[in-house]
Amino acid sequence: MSAGAAAGPLLRVEDLVVEYATSKGAVRAVDGVSFTIDAPGEALGVIGESGSGKSSLANAIIRVLPRNARIAGGRVSLAGRDITALPDDVFRREVRWKGIAMVFQGAMHALNPVIRVGDQATERLRQDGVSRRDADARLTGLLERVGLPRGTGERYPHELSGGMKQRVMIAMALTHDPPLLILDEPTSALDVSIQAQIMNLLKELKRERGIAMLFITHDLALASDLCDRIAVVYAGQVRELGAAEAVLADARDPYTERLMASIPRLRGDAPPGFLAGAPPDLRTPPTGCRFAARCPVVFERCVEPPPLVEVSPGHVARCWRSPAGSAAAPGSAAAPGSAAAPRRTRADRAW
Repeated sequence: MSAGAAAGPLLRVEDLVVEYATSKGAVRAVDGVSFTIDAPGEALGVIGESGSGKSSLANAIIRVLPRNARIAGGRVSLAGRDITALPDDVFRREVRWKGIAMVFQGAMHALNPVIRVGDQATERLRQDGVSRRDADARLTGLLERVGLPRGTGERYPHELSGGMKQRVMIAMALTHDPPLLILDEPTSALDVSIQAQIMNLLKELKRERGIAMLFITHDLALASDLCDRIAVVYAGQVRELGAAEAVLADARDPYTERLMASIPRLRGDAPPGFLAGAPPDLRTPPTGCRFAARCPVVFERCVEPPPLVEVSPGHVARCWRSPAGSAAAPGSAAAPGSAAAPRRTRADRAW
């Protein structure tokens, strides 16, 4: 699939909703999420704590949700093509691996332990009719590109270190030259030196091959190292979205601020901040702001659900106290919808 031939964003996610059926009721893990990845070589970081819906979002885009989960609403478009409505067989044949590839969380357990890694990595190529010789030659080149020696494909997963397994997973994702790569916590369970090597590899792929990336992580430092734009998610919703520099240096949402405060500083005496409490139960989410129970600046208006509002060009936040929503803060007489009230975007507008 050629992404460059189509006008508009490479990836557009619009009001995506993902629900899980459980014995205690439906859980809406992703609730009306929208964003775009506009061009080749752009990286969007999705940041949030465990349970915020990051992995469910990724799995929904590439359609590998578990049996008890479904896409309950919204649309995903790749290079202008609505891929949400595609039949499963068409999606597998034309989109997965060729249009969007994914590096799953936990490379330690992503490979079959009784099959050589080369056979696993070339399986889809062989299914597409590529000869074994050509598939093996292509894999050898990719393995060398990600920093692995010749002969790695002949080895079994248990013969590889954690970092080598992660590189194999990245090489596997690149076998069909997809324009978009989804990376779900690609450096989890790796030591710091190996993390740095993997991040340098991703930056090279982004810069030299023009691969767009959806980078899912809970680590703000990693996201700031790779990503052009950042989306902060909480309880299934986007809390803040904008250019990485704007979000990290000028956070407008209290949740983003608390995440930033939790990072240890090289200079200064202030200890890292602690975010008390736990995310809400998404079987019965709060009717107002979902962060209100943990927010240090909660006020009366927070019983109402805040929309995403534009706080600066291309930068949106979901908080009544953001500068665009200051008319709703204590001491202001402005009412919602008045000229002084926050300017609302289209519901979770994709920026």
